[in-house]
Amino acid sequence: MTRVSLSIRVTSGQHVALKQQANRLGIPIYQVAIRALEKGLADMTLGANAYPSTETAHADFAEMEAHLQQLELLLERTLFVASAGYVYARHAALAEDADFDASLTHAAEQAFARQKAHALRAFAEDIQ
Repeated sequence: MTRVSLSIRVTSGQHVALKQQANRLGIPIYQVAIRALEKGLADMTLGANAYPSTETAHADFAEMEAHLQQLELLLERTLFVASAGYVYARHAALAEDADFDASLTHAAEQAFARQKAHALRAFAEDIQ
């Protein structure tokens, strides 16, 4: 990005406001002036849509949360199906017992619980 140097004149009231903001944020006055310029340009070019309203943001977050819950359920179901497929293949290869369906269901649930616990532990470690 090529930078262009500009010199601007501000009123004494604007200068005081910029200085107060710079002191409050603990940054140089020129950075506050740049931020003010950028925000002003955004307002000019994007208008009222530059900054979404609080109501819009809350609605968007609620929608995202609902989608995340659906995704979580889908991922759990996928993990269960993968666990069941693994157990089925293992039992079929070993032909372990006569009560195949009951043992298969029980083993699939155990494999799912193990894999879910492992995934949650890994996720918790990634967050920290």
